[in-house]
Amino acid sequence: MNYEEFLVPVEIAKELKEIGFNEPCLFVLNPHNTLILSSEVHDKGIIDIRKIKPRSNGKLGEDFCSVPTYEQVFDWFWEKKYPVHFFNITERSTDNIGWIFCIRGKKQITTIYNSYKDARQGCIRELIKIYKNENI
Repeated sequence: MNYEEFLVPVEIAKELKEIGFNEPCLFVLNPHNTLILSSEVHDKGIIDIRKIKPRSNGKLGEDFCSVPTYEQVFDWFWEKKYPVHFFNITERSTDNIGWIFCIRGKKQITTIYNSYKDARQGCIRELIKIYKNENI
């Protein structure tokens, strides 16, 4: 399974850290650009779930970066008053099904993304840009 199915790409995680994302995450990017689980590994690579220790950017060294799930990112932006809605659409002229998103009260994106996965990455990039413009 590709980790980007449920975790944001590393580049986005780094941008989130820059704008103050500090939620505890199960996965961390180390200085060697290796994604690691915040846990102690036991015999034969089995992980004791009780030993998992989520880490936030504020508790990591400067060279480390927490890597959140998409859900964590959207929840964080929602709490910051940037609610997002995704829409599956069909263009009548081409019967092309695609995805768009709307950041309520901020911006509606008219770009049609081929997949939901592409739309959610595009949405997070747009959220970061808007957040920077309004808060940093």
